[in-house]
Amino acid sequence: MLFNFIVVGKTQEPALAVLESTFLKKASQFAKVDYHCVQPKMVHKDPALAQKEEAKWIEDKLEKLKGQTVLLDETGKQFSSMAWAAKLEKMYHTTSSINLVIGGAYGFSPDLKSKHNLLSLSSMTFTHDMCRVFLAEQLYRALTIQNNRAYHHQ
Repeated sequence: MLFNFIVVGKTQEPALAVLESTFLKKASQFAKVDYHCVQPKMVHKDPALAQKEEAKWIEDKLEKLKGQTVLLDETGKQFSSMAWAAKLEKMYHTTSSINLVIGGAYGFSPDLKSKHNLLSLSSMTFTHDMCRVFLAEQLYRALTIQNNRAYHHQ
C-alpha cells in the first residue's frame, strides 16, 4: 500500500515539521509513504485565485499518482480513530494508493472538493502546520490499529 501525503506550502514551525516527519516515518513501518510539497509561486490575497492555482497543481499531481484521494477540509466527514482505520482499510482494498491532501490557507476550490472524499479532523480550526501533524499521527494510528500494535488504546 502506498500513501501519498500531499501538502501546499512549507511548514512554518520547525518543531511541528519534526513531529510531522516523525509520524510519517513511523507510518512507513507499515506502508510506503511518499511526501509531496508545493510552494506556491505567488502568494495570492484573493482566495479564489489561490484556490485556482493550488487546484491546478493538485490535479496535475493526482493525475500522475492515481489512486483514491482524501482532501482535508473543514466540511468533510469526521471519524473516530477506529472508524478512520476501517475507512482506510476499505479504501485500500479497491486501490493501489491513497492520496491524503492538505491544501493552502484558503482551502480547496469547490470544483476540487466535488471530485474527492472530504475528511475533517475536528469542527475546530487549526493551523495548517498542526493539521499536518494531526493527519500524519492519525495515519500512523490507523496503521497500528490495522496491524494490532499497542499504540491505540481502546
